Formats: sequence, structure tokens, C-alpha cells
Amino acid sequence: MDMNEEQKVGTIRRWVGAFRKPLAGQRNAFAQEGEDLVLESFLFRQATGYYVDVGAHHPTQYSNTYFFYLKGWRGINIDAAPTAMEAFKRLRPRDTNLTAAVGRPGEERDMVIFAEGAVTTLSPEFANRVSQEMGCETLGTQKVNPQSLASILDQHLPDNQAISFLTVDVEGLDLEVLQSNDWTRYRPTLVLAEHHGASLDNTTIQEAIESPVAAYLGEQEYELVAKTARTIFFRDRLGIS
Repeated sequence: MDMNEEQKVGTIRRWVGAFRKPLAGQRNAFAQEGEDLVLESFLFRQATGYYVDVGAHHPTQYSNTYFFYLKGWRGINIDAAPTAMEAFKRLRPRDTNLTAAVGRPGEERDMVIFAEGAVTTLSPEFANRVSQEMGCETLGTQKVNPQSLASILDQHLPDNQAISFLTVDVEGLDLEVLQSNDWTRYRPTLVLAEHHGASLDNTTIQEAIESPVAAYLGEQEYELVAKTARTIFFRDRLGIS
């Protein structure tokens, strides 16, 4: 490990240690791994804000954004599952709620639908992995035509609206979603993305640092600032005063 990597590892360990004690007793998390607790530690001074949730899945369960919705924030929720947005429209009426697959446009894809909706995916590799390693039941497939994240933001992001954070959880294709954004026009302050390493249950610090997601976002001038078990947090270097 070279010095630069050692410094990155040290930074992540300090962040994890700093978050664990002060946040643990404050409130329960809605997010699966406490991602909303980590987000709040960055954004607690911000009274209002805007989020974009790609792979939103459910309006309250495992939600990285519901805590902020309860604070009065609003945003865009996107999920490819055909029935996911019914609950969002009922429980999150202030948000823009979209049924769409996000990724590389121009080709029809098979979405593998699982009984456990949280792992429904467009990635055949990820589908095979969760079937084999987790024993998840497959219900079938559905043809979808992905749209780029940039095109969705072109259509649905309010004019001159800054994005406080972008959260991406699309089961194996987070990098493809990020690559479909236009980073010259849409630069969230914070970006969350999931990375699966050797284990589906967690990603090591080293795996996070060496992940394709970290490499790509580094090219877009984002720095890795925190992680939970599988979710990696990045902050816009260009937006730091």
C-alpha cells in the first residue's frame, strides 16, 4: 500500500469512528445501513435541500431520503420496478416519483424481478450472484429501455435547483448510472453509491478505495469521505469553499 492509499484508509477510519458514537444515540435510521445518519452529519446545517434517489425501492423502508422528506425536503425518486411508485405517490406526494430504468440508453434490457424487490436488477451477473449466494427467488423478467440520468434530470429537475445529494442503489449497475450523468451540469454536493466486493454483505475499506465507482468519481473531482457496510460516500471537491 503506497502513502496515498494509507492516507485514504486513515481518512475513512477517522470518519467511521467519528460518526459511530455521536450518531448512535440520536435516532433510529430509516436507511438500511444508517446512510441517512451519515448524510445528516454532513448536511445538518442545511434547513432545506433537494435529493435524487435512483433505485429508491420504497418510500420509507431502507430509504436514504425519507428522513429528509420528513424535514421538509423534496426531490426525485426513481425505480424501474413496475409497482414501486404506487407507494411513493401515496406516501411521498411532495416528491417527483418516476418509474424508469436508469443507465446506458439505446438498448432494450432484461430486468430480473425477484420476490425480494430490493434486489431486482438489470445486471445478469448480479442476478446470478444473489440467486446463488442469497437464494433469492426469481419471479421473471421484464423488458425495459434505460434512460440516462442526465436526460431524466433535464426533464424533471426544477430550473436552477441545486442537488444536495444523489443516492444510487441499482444492484450491480451503480457505475453505469453514474456514467450516464452529465457532471458538467449536474453536480450533487454528496454522492452515495453501492459497491459489492468479495462479499455481498459488506465492502472492505480497501475494496471501496479501489472500486471502479471511486475511480470514476475521482475523475469527476469527487473525493471519498465515508462508507457504511456497502455504501460509499463522495463529496464534490469543486464545491468545497
